[in-house]
Amino acid sequence: MGFTQLLLLLLARAVLAEQVFEDSPALTSLWQATSSGSTEAFVSQLIQNREYAQHRSADGRGPLFWSYEFKNMDTLALLMHLSVSLDQEDVEGSKASTFFAGSAEELAEFEADAKAKVGELATFLTEREEEFYAYQQGASDTDDDYEEDEEDSEAGTTKSKLAVDLIDYADDEDDEDVKDEM
Repeated sequence: MGFTQLLLLLLARAVLAEQVFEDSPALTSLWQATSSGSTEAFVSQLIQNREYAQHRSADGRGPLFWSYEFKNMDTLALLMHLSVSLDQEDVEGSKASTFFAGSAEELAEFEADAKAKVGELATFLTEREEEFYAYQQGASDTDDDYEEDEEDSEAGTTKSKLAVDLIDYADDEDDEDVKDEM
């Protein structure tokens, strides 16, 4: 490999390794979830893509910064679970923890409490992921059932036809008797 090719390869790796800071709908959703204290909404975004925990907006801030800013312990615990670096800096060089409005003692307590909740929130995330994937699997099973119904209809029976046959038409018969008497 020539020197020029090696230099281009190293330059390409450096560019790819550099994180891009840009606003996105996913970050907006994470900001809303964090600022409102909605752990469910935050987890819903993570289920779609766990990498969202690492994403940063145009100002270099992201979920970690917002967890400190809004004192959202659950968000911080989830980010700890997902191994998000707590040493992140925004484009101005400010660390996430500087956005915590409180004393140094309160900050230490906040971080310790979040660390204590990591296991609980990791379990919560895993449970929600399992529910989501079970639902997805159920939806694909329903699609399979639909195809089976089509196959059954060719044979002359379908689940929907069977359901119609089970309907009680007694009320209709009573209505016909009333019409006959008039």
